[in-house]
Amino acid sequence: MSSSDKKLLLIQPSQIDSDGNIKKDKTSFLPRLALPQIAALTPDNYKITIIDEYLEDIDFNSDADLIGISATTPQAPRAYQISKEFRYRGKKVILGGMHASLIPEEAKYHADSIIIGEAENLWDKVLEDFENNNLKPVYKNSPDNLDILHIPSPRLDKLKLDKYEFPFRPVQTTRGCPHNCDYCSVTNFFGKSYRYRSIDDIVREVQGLDSKYVMFVDDNIAANPKRAKQLFKAITPLKINWTSQSTMAVAYDEELLELAQESGCANLMMGLESISAQSLATVNKSFNKVDDYHFMVERLHKHNITVLAFMIFGFDTDDETIFERTAKFTEDLKIDFPVYWILTPLPGTPFYHRMEAEGRIIERDWSKYDCTNVVFKPKLMSPETLQEGYYYACKRGYSFKNMMKKLTYPTGFSIVKHLWEFIPYFIRQHYKFNRKLLPHNLFLNDYQEDKS
Repeated sequence: MSSSDKKLLLIQPSQIDSDGNIKKDKTSFLPRLALPQIAALTPDNYKITIIDEYLEDIDFNSDADLIGISATTPQAPRAYQISKEFRYRGKKVILGGMHASLIPEEAKYHADSIIIGEAENLWDKVLEDFENNNLKPVYKNSPDNLDILHIPSPRLDKLKLDKYEFPFRPVQTTRGCPHNCDYCSVTNFFGKSYRYRSIDDIVREVQGLDSKYVMFVDDNIAANPKRAKQLFKAITPLKINWTSQSTMAVAYDEELLELAQESGCANLMMGLESISAQSLATVNKSFNKVDDYHFMVERLHKHNITVLAFMIFGFDTDDETIFERTAKFTEDLKIDFPVYWILTPLPGTPFYHRMEAEGRIIERDWSKYDCTNVVFKPKLMSPETLQEGYYYACKRGYSFKNMMKKLTYPTGFSIVKHLWEFIPYFIRQHYKFNRKLLPHNLFLNDYQEDKS
């Protein structure tokens, strides 16, 4: 069977809301890299179309020969619906991404084939088997077998980039994280290894972008400070503004911060998670030092780097006072952008297995596993109190009063100059939470990756 006339349709599913409707929006935060990366691995004689269902409708009467779907856990129910529709029409469907990789025994019943792990080293074989009418039920990769040094750049040209809210373009420089927090799926998917792309390849990729705003989608861009310094030196001449994720360890390395600032770092996203050292210890995150939070923010602000801090509610040591105390703490800390979540037992994680063993899972609908819904029984409060406390913190954090106060921070000018694009997002969040509408999982990839 020749592949010269083959058409490949790649789909990023949306989510199903509490009323059973498909979540839609006119714009989305940032494109994901999973499907553009698959497109980059696909031979040129395939015609490739990528659909982001948050923004676009799916044509189930498509003449595509092969359907590929990549889904995180909250997207899984919708992914299964999509797969069923296409298989009913006689199409071959391949399902991959985080959820299929962590619960393959479930996912395999919803597709002709599933891909477990990263797609590199597998995709050529998948297409070969498809062309020979010999698709295997399961294709499995191991991070130990995958060198990402010279992987191809993702085909962002296959996306409708004008549909995305921010001008930031996603670029990946590393995969994995050396830490293994109990609630995080990253290590389960990428393994305990921390792997690097060629810095020369990254420079060429950034040079080819149509924007000077870049989001390095690494889970921990500075986990290896020596390598991070090399990267920052290499991108300094590019005159970009960039953001990424990191641990607070960057605050202890003055040279690293200087190089980050010089290279255009305008913001760092950090999983501070809790104001309680005891809570952090319960999820294997004691490397966060609560007593150093003020020091960390001051050091970053000194270098005109804003802080987007993830804070989580629902730890076993959290009681009903945690919401007020955390909101006040982030305000006193002068966090530029607070992002609040509900602790969620994502499948495959140590936290999930513990909640399962203790009989504390109260919700089995994967679409609720988006870190904005309570799906387990907290220890020191009711599920309803946790849900309402989350609403309270978000409404307070996204209030106009608090948004305007940020412009008086030492980095206020930097916010306006470099990251003014975040302000419309937080205004939208203000309206959503005041109307008790939940945002879709804009930052969920901090805890559950689907980049490849």
